[in-house]
Amino acid sequence: MAARRGRLSDVTAPLAVIKLMSLSPSEFAATAAQLGPSHAAAEGGRFLIPTGGGHVEIAYTAQPPVQLGRLLHLPRGEVTVTFTNVGEDDRARFLKLFDRTFQRGGG
Repeated sequence: MAARRGRLSDVTAPLAVIKLMSLSPSEFAATAAQLGPSHAAAEGGRFLIPTGGGHVEIAYTAQPPVQLGRLLHLPRGEVTVTFTNVGEDDRARFLKLFDRTFQRGGG
């Protein structure tokens, strides 16, 4: 296999993806639990899911809610997806699964 020039190795230091999402801590926990095997570890708003040769850690940090008009308040959270020892292809597959799993109805 030829080396890729100008690119980092597929598996390097942890890589994080941060998303600002409109969901409550309980919605996050219920949805994140669907991403991994039943033995995926959940602790204090964090999930550790084995993926490829490494693992993915998904963490939720509550943010101030968004208020739209006088009646609508939307919860918000910062969700950090951190890949450790996960190759590029496995990261792409997992992020696609993550986006589909957290997708909601609407536009």
